[in-house]
Parts: sequence; structure tokens; C-alpha cells
Amino acid sequence: MRLRPELHDIYKQKQNEELAMPFIIEKERDPLYLSPLDQMTLCDYKTFMVDDVLTKVDRASMSVSIEAREPLLDHKIIEFSASIPSSLKYKNGVGKYLLKKVLYKHIPKELIERPKSGFQIPLYEWLKSDLKEVLDFYLDSEKLAESGIYNVDEIVKLKNDYYEGKSVNISLLWFVLMYEMWREKWL
Repeated sequence: MRLRPELHDIYKQKQNEELAMPFIIEKERDPLYLSPLDQMTLCDYKTFMVDDVLTKVDRASMSVSIEAREPLLDHKIIEFSASIPSSLKYKNGVGKYLLKKVLYKHIPKELIERPKSGFQIPLYEWLKSDLKEVLDFYLDSEKLAESGIYNVDEIVKLKNDYYEGKSVNISLLWFVLMYEMWREKWL
């Protein structure tokens, strides 16, 4: 018996799903299977950690002759954490679930559950002191006009507002400064 074409497609799709179900169930028992969380973690290890975070830590520490160590990146800890089921890494909306459970026994909970705070340079202070001459040189109206890409009046106003203690987007000044220094060297 032939089915209408639209029913035939639905039947075929259903049949394919039923054939795939045992594979889907079995793949979670496969020792080489990685959950989505494990796949993301592996991607972080191979890219973000190596090409970003660890590179920055290494450069910053070596620039002042300090040999930095990252104890949680010891290969034995990495291998152990890779063997932990995803359900113990992320449970009930809590990331690093198992690690936190262990830490709660040794460290006050309020120290563990604080929001992340990245290392930030004291940019606001430096641009008014140690880097003031650099900022004034590169964010001079004539120098900015050379590039032909800025609204020079806006950048100069932002710089002046900053010097007057007004609330400004300090990152914008920093980005313009970095670009101008790069432009002078490379273009």
C-alpha cells in the first residue's frame, strides 16, 4: 500500500527516530561520550584557557619575575574533574556544585558565594596621574583630527569632563588612546 507523499515523509521520519532511540540511550553509556557541559569545558581548556587566561597570567607574572601556579589546573585534578558526572558539576542551577560542597566544609560560605570580580587595573586613577601626559598627547584635538574617524569635539569633551571629575565612560577614553597608539606605530 502506498501512502500519500506527505504521510510517507512523516512515517519515514518516525521510523528513523525509532531506529535512532537505542543509539541515543546507548551513547550516554559510551565512555567516549561527552555531555554538552563536558564539551563546553573541553572547548574552554583547549581555547580560552590556553589562548587567553593562562597567557595573560603568565605574561603578567613573568613581567615581575614571579612564577605563577594554578593549582586547580594540575593534570590529576583535571582528569578527576573530567570523570565526575555532569549532574554533580551543575545541579539545581548551581555551577561547580561538588566543588562548593567540599569547600563549604573548610571555607565560610559567604567567601565562596561572592560574585566574581575580575582583576582590573586602576585605570581611572592612572589616566589622571602616571598616564596623564600620554592621554593628553594622543587625545589632543589636532592629533585626533589626523585620523579622520572621530568626532573630535566629543572625544575632547569626554577627556575634559574626566579631568573635571565628572562621571564618564573611562573605557571609551582607553579604547581611543590604545587605538591612537597602535595607529601611530603601525599605520
